[in-house]
Amino acid sequence: MGVQDSSIQDATAVFLEARGKVKRFLIARLGNIEDAEEILQETFLSFEKACASNHRIENPEAYLIRIAGNLAIDRIRQNASRRQREADWVEAQKSSDRLGEVLPSQENQVAARLDIERIAELLEHLSPQVRRAFILHKFEGLSHQAVSEKMGLSKSTIEKHMIKALRYLLSNME
Repeated sequence: MGVQDSSIQDATAVFLEARGKVKRFLIARLGNIEDAEEILQETFLSFEKACASNHRIENPEAYLIRIAGNLAIDRIRQNASRRQREADWVEAQKSSDRLGEVLPSQENQVAARLDIERIAELLEHLSPQVRRAFILHKFEGLSHQAVSEKMGLSKSTIEKHMIKALRYLLSNME
């Protein structure tokens, strides 16, 4: 058995001994068991990696808590960012619905042409990426995921582009 195998076994033993305490800490910090379990697994992997690198750890239990705390903070930030993106998306959809009310109707073709011209004019004021994402999604009917793949950007970036475009159009159509 090599030194690395021994350090991994030591890391496992320390982790198993402190697991309950770390899990309670994570549940208190995150507020739910599922996230706590996921972070607990990530904590073990990070701790095991640190131990395997022959890094001397003075207080292994405190080190585990610090790893868990840092990972929990990252998760909290990710969740907050995701919730904000979802809230922005809901707001953008509401804006899109209101924008749909000012888009051309079949009954009034002259007004519709004027609205289309105004929208085209406004789209020219958007950045090329925002404009392209908007056109691909709204006019070509691609999903956010398809636009993301076509443009080589993340889905959340496409959602942000759509929010920006819809807000701009809505504020300038009135």
